[in-house]
Amino acid sequence: MMRGLKAWCCIAILAIVCGRASTQDAASGLAGQNPQVSPEPYEVQGTVINSLTGEPVYRALVQIGGQFAALTDHEGHFEFEGVTGSEAPPWAMKPGYFDDPGSRRFLANTQSGSQPLVIKLIPEAVLSGTVIGQDGTPLEGIPIELKMLTISDGLPRWQTRQGTISNSEGKYRFFELQAGKYAVVTGFHVEGLADEKNSVAYIPVRYPAATSTETQAQIELAAGDHREVSLSPEVERLYPVTGIVNGAAESRGVSFRVETAGGEEISAVSHFNARTSEFRLLLPGGTYTVTASAYLPQGALESRLQLSVPQAPVSGVSIALEPGATIPVEVDAETVDQSSPANGQGADNGPSLVSGQAPSAYITLVTADPAAAQSYPANPPDRHRGADTAASAVGPLLIENVPPGRYLLQVQPSQSSWYVSSAHCGGVDLMHDELAIGDGIAGCSIRVVLRNDTGTVHVTARSGDDAAGLGGKLYVTLYPLDDFVRHPQQGGGTDVNFQGVAPGSYLVMTLDHQEELPYRDPEAMRRYAGLGQEITVSPNGTANVEVSLAHGEP
Repeated sequence: MMRGLKAWCCIAILAIVCGRASTQDAASGLAGQNPQVSPEPYEVQGTVINSLTGEPVYRALVQIGGQFAALTDHEGHFEFEGVTGSEAPPWAMKPGYFDDPGSRRFLANTQSGSQPLVIKLIPEAVLSGTVIGQDGTPLEGIPIELKMLTISDGLPRWQTRQGTISNSEGKYRFFELQAGKYAVVTGFHVEGLADEKNSVAYIPVRYPAATSTETQAQIELAAGDHREVSLSPEVERLYPVTGIVNGAAESRGVSFRVETAGGEEISAVSHFNARTSEFRLLLPGGTYTVTASAYLPQGALESRLQLSVPQAPVSGVSIALEPGATIPVEVDAETVDQSSPANGQGADNGPSLVSGQAPSAYITLVTADPAAAQSYPANPPDRHRGADTAASAVGPLLIENVPPGRYLLQVQPSQSSWYVSSAHCGGVDLMHDELAIGDGIAGCSIRVVLRNDTGTVHVTARSGDDAAGLGGKLYVTLYPLDDFVRHPQQGGGTDVNFQGVAPGSYLVMTLDHQEELPYRDPEAMRRYAGLGQEITVSPNGTANVEVSLAHGEP
């Protein structure tokens, strides 16, 4: 790997030097035609260090724009001559390290005679361990997945980041990991042929074990951490589970998803006879959630049941496929008459509302479960299946085939001057609460009310004592508080105006890098309160706020 790295670095430097020579030759050829005054060249030097230990980083590749490149020496030192003021700030890279966006903001305004630069690189984290059997012997060939807890659209989600297989000594290793929250899971593994009489399988095991609130079960890795985790999956014999799937006569087939009591998926061997509707699964002893799915011309069908395999064959299981819940969606508008004296700015009689047609909006239900990222959009009833699912048409809408589970409502009006004033499904306030859906039943219709008396927020971002050296971009974000439906707004720079801001409470934060926060989790957002400023936007109002660059972690 080291030889490959050296060759790569040499090629990169050679290409840059050749490119520089070609540029200089071209410039010389044109000098007589269009003479220009070149900036005074100067020298740039500095050191690349480990952001955690402060130690120099040897043979890191340092580059300035597309013109200069070099490898650091044993002291982490680099030096460039003939740099002009038009060049970009230096940056560095090396396998096993990550760029530190917080340090790059000190690299601007590099001038001749300035102090040496310090570029920081964040060291990788490593997670390794051993897979052992119940008798303590190492297990070879066991698949292992590394999952990372990420934030997507304001919600926590477990995403698979890497996969590997244990070696002859049962060892596994995941490297080049950024700081974050992780879990490791062994995969379902069958020894030999599944249909053999004495076939056995290793049951998936997760570390840390999943809890009722799955986001709490995690390994927290900091930069440079090296953690070891041993995994010991149980081994069980495989038993046939047979039965009938009702309601699948018109389908081309039925698929089965099997999950353990801990929520881990088992790639069970399955067979379905479309002519007789009989099915056969091979499962180890244990308790499982089995989901059967079929797709018919009129829509998807699904059934979910709890199944216990008492270390013996199971027969006579009956699965009845049913369509998921269908939820009507109604969108209304409350238009504020801007010409009225009572235009939402605190008049005694309140704002003057006039009826009008609601603008179109993209409306979806998304799963609240961190392990399942699924969305179900609202569409007109006659929308052709397979067409664009964006609900841009105005009129009655339906959210169809929603399986049982917990959901959050998301609404994005097509016009930025409108926002969601309220959203209910029966007695459930969807602005603040989840919607629970049972088997084929929602039990209510969703009613969304839009209004147009949005406000304006003017943010002045301050970088504090680092202003003179600020080379990176500032990212200013308005994060909604205590609300599942609203979306954050983001702008760049030190002076940002946000238009079309829905009335309510917001946390205003300034970062030197882009980062998504769990803004749909009010409890999680409270941990970030000290890193920004909380403001309240009134209807048709204007808010002004100064926010300093956030430092530290919540």
